[in-house]
Amino acid sequence: MNSTKTRRTFVERRRLQRRIAAVSLLAAFALLLLLTPTGAGKDGYTSIAVTPPAAPGTPGTTAGGNPCAPGVRQLPGSAYSPLCIPAWHGINGGSTSIGVTPTTITVTYRQASSTQIEDLYSLLPKSVVGTNENIIQTLQTYVNEFNKSFDLYGRKVVLKPYQGQGDFISEETGSGQAGAQADAEKARSEYGAFADVSMFDASPPYTQALASQHVISFPINLGAEQTYQQNAPYEYTPGPDCSKGAAATSAILGQALNNQPAMYAGSADLRSKQRVYGIITTANTLFIQCANILDHELIADGARVAVNQSVTFNPTDYAGELSTDMAKMKQAGVTTVICSSCDPITPGFAMGQATNQGYFPEWFLEPAFAADITLLPPFLRLFPGNQSSSVLTFGITPGPRSEQEAVKVYEAGNNGSTDGLMPTYNFAYSTLMMLFDGLQAAGPDLNPATFAQGLANSSVLPASGPTASFGAWNFGPGTFDPASNFQILQWNNNQTSVFDGKPGSLTACNGGTNYYYSELDLEFTPSTAVTCPSG
Repeated sequence: MNSTKTRRTFVERRRLQRRIAAVSLLAAFALLLLLTPTGAGKDGYTSIAVTPPAAPGTPGTTAGGNPCAPGVRQLPGSAYSPLCIPAWHGINGGSTSIGVTPTTITVTYRQASSTQIEDLYSLLPKSVVGTNENIIQTLQTYVNEFNKSFDLYGRKVVLKPYQGQGDFISEETGSGQAGAQADAEKARSEYGAFADVSMFDASPPYTQALASQHVISFPINLGAEQTYQQNAPYEYTPGPDCSKGAAATSAILGQALNNQPAMYAGSADLRSKQRVYGIITTANTLFIQCANILDHELIADGARVAVNQSVTFNPTDYAGELSTDMAKMKQAGVTTVICSSCDPITPGFAMGQATNQGYFPEWFLEPAFAADITLLPPFLRLFPGNQSSSVLTFGITPGPRSEQEAVKVYEAGNNGSTDGLMPTYNFAYSTLMMLFDGLQAAGPDLNPATFAQGLANSSVLPASGPTASFGAWNFGPGTFDPASNFQILQWNNNQTSVFDGKPGSLTACNGGTNYYYSELDLEFTPSTAVTCPSG
């Protein structure tokens, strides 16, 4: 096919996809506004006249005692907080929604049972997962610091941990619906939650149940864009959602690297073969949907997908099922295994079984968890060294731990120490940052509808730059996920990580170029080169 025609077809298709996505987001947001009558909050709460805040950037002193001026953020040193406002004083509307009083905003955290935690520790070391105590201390420290600096119009966020009865591990496989529903009802009725930040102890069924209870949540599992639209205005993520992930993966593998030899494979025989893709994902409805989106994207880009396999998350026999799946990949001639919606557990077990079978393909990780938790060096170091050298992925390269915004804020609230900081602090920080962004941007009349409107207001929440801890965030109409950019990354077993100074590091390909989810049609074509440091 003529290369100019190929380029035009690719660009037109990507632009059409973007237009459809934009129309869907605007339609969902318009529906949200229509369903919320003027002067009435969700759940029957009636708004009253409130005292509006000053315009962002108005000179003055913030609630946190910091100077406010045009272009200055509310939280000093933050790339993600709203533009500052002078300290607000007036009438805030009182109890404007479930979980909101004149002085408080209730946020719940569902604690896992000791049995569940032990099951998790059988798969991942405590040192990379953390404990319930770590998580609660980290969340509480961030909440305390944000309460000091953000302006919530006479209110403060109150964190309420509670012991859930649901089993988040069984819920991940699609069972445990009753427990998830009971816990969501408890969060709302017993604890009066406006929002929930249960992180690892959440699950797709729990998140869905929270939405049915009209409780806002920030699930750690990345769903498709459609999922967030359907659950509007109750579900959000720091991102990137798996629709963006599928588009990025397909741009890299289906355009830039397709029809080329699998040069990053671990064995010479596969390095000489043209790429053939196999997809593996966890067998729950959310992740299977994401894998199917990726499958469709790759095929549309002309790539060959030989296997699309889901695996049941079973702590007692995970290796056994993955052994069968790796044999299927090898038999089908797969050169490049894509871990779609990839958690930190699946690839390590899959790589171990591949090694047992003398199978050393390329590995491409499409993260499943928000804030790129899957890509933290401590997780990647758990993978077998004879396989991890063949790992490619995308995301934001972690900067030095001591210089990250999330670490500095924790130290500020913990007497200058990182003692007790949970290992996956980035998700806690990005989640609470997005929550507090929405709370301040919503204004004094707080309810789920005004929260969504706040996150849509880019004049209050301006874009952040691509070099910040989580990359660029962009807010606007229908924003459920602000993640905007990524880098192509490769794992290097021998390079020292700037994140923590230990051997093993993600290194950026193509000189650290930043790519944007909204511009993939312009940034990737069949002639786009991908050059990684060890390639």
